[in-house]
Amino acid sequence: MLGEIPAADASYRDWLQFAGRYSQHVGSVFSTEGAKELVEDFWASFWPQVDARFQPWILDRLDSLHNLPPTRPVVAHHIPGYLRRRVLKNQRVLLLVLDGLSLSQWRVIKPFLQDQLQEVSISDDACFTLIPSVTNVCRQAIYGGELPLFFETTIQRTDCDGKRWKAFWEAADSHAVSSRHGNVQGQDADIHDVEDLLDAGAKAVGLTIRMSDELMHGAQLGWRGMLEQLRLWVSDGFLADVIRSAMDRNYEVCLTADHGNLEARGEGGLSQGVLVDISGQRVRVYSQDALRDQAATQLGERAVRYHSKSLPETYLPLVHTGRGAFTPQGDRLVCHGGASLDELIVPFVEFTKTSVSA
Repeated sequence: MLGEIPAADASYRDWLQFAGRYSQHVGSVFSTEGAKELVEDFWASFWPQVDARFQPWILDRLDSLHNLPPTRPVVAHHIPGYLRRRVLKNQRVLLLVLDGLSLSQWRVIKPFLQDQLQEVSISDDACFTLIPSVTNVCRQAIYGGELPLFFETTIQRTDCDGKRWKAFWEAADSHAVSSRHGNVQGQDADIHDVEDLLDAGAKAVGLTIRMSDELMHGAQLGWRGMLEQLRLWVSDGFLADVIRSAMDRNYEVCLTADHGNLEARGEGGLSQGVLVDISGQRVRVYSQDALRDQAATQLGERAVRYHSKSLPETYLPLVHTGRGAFTPQGDRLVCHGGASLDELIVPFVEFTKTSVSA
């Protein structure tokens, strides 16, 4: 696949197409028993070349994608605008946001989900998310249909998704569109809360499912361990039950993720105490340029300043390059916050009923 990595002048379509092939390959390698040599080859030769092409490209080009029309979502904050056209045609929509699910992890669980939903056609598409690839930035942008520049006062919070979703739909038409929002872990017992949410009859429903993010942050065996847990989770049927329940109530269903994740290795932290506003595993955020510049100098090639018109002037990220983390040397973890392909290209999937189930 090394020969397929898009060139420096590639278009966003080139990267989305490559991500589809790449994610299938990654999912296969990290699902193979006895694949230690393949995994080590990824670390030694494959990932460095992918990152060397993708990260400079996305850091330079992401801002230019924000204002593209939402004919088909290119960046995740386009999704509500894409769904809006359906709602205005008197259709109901359910947007599922799987917290922290990477595109390669979606590719691994999709066959299990398809087996459970044989009467449903599942598309296979993707879109970009935002830098830094953290929940408080990316998920608010998805539910609000807007860039972080417009939610500066809550940019560090993770409890405003329902507020963003409601505000978007209230402004979506001359008459406010009815909407509901929910947030569940993804256990079997949660299906009753989901059904109550759907039975309220709102035109637009947004639902966050946290299970993938919780499995990610608890992963002790890297990606391979996380993939095995995701398979077990999707095999239990909760996700299929949610989709089936929504379609039975005449909802059109879409699925995305707020951000992806990667397997990283700790390369040592940087102690700045109160001088850093957010100290994440793959990103550090500052409110002053001088403080960010000081940290960037200390970290050298391990980090890059991210400048974006989409972010508030007081939100200044310093993102990790490569596959490292701002954690103790030698740590093995699954995390997010940076600008890798695995963190920034996420699934955007639609479900279509192809026949009436028996």
